[in-house]
Amino acid sequence: MEINGFGAFAQVVYLRLLPAAPLIELTSRVAQRWPEAPPYGGAFDEVVPHLTVAAGVDDAVADDIRADVACALPLRTVLREVWLVAFDDGQWSPVATFALGESSG
Repeated sequence: MEINGFGAFAQVVYLRLLPAAPLIELTSRVAQRWPEAPPYGGAFDEVVPHLTVAAGVDDAVADDIRADVACALPLRTVLREVWLVAFDDGQWSPVATFALGESSG
């Protein structure tokens, strides 16, 4: 997995995860298995695999963050587990972790 480049949602700066297709497929399979709990509560039509760097920031702060982080990109990593997290009482908390299988490539 490569972490390379930035994206943005409203007041959110994130890093892109490439290739995105395996993560989109995993999310789709989870959503098919538990349709009563769609990703992001069903608020978005498209799932964008990403690593949030900052949330609730204005444009000037977002620009500073991108400038500071860009020099460290690209990063390469192996995804070994998935965390199920829940938003409750104003914060994200881990609920469970699930190991991912070994990759042959």
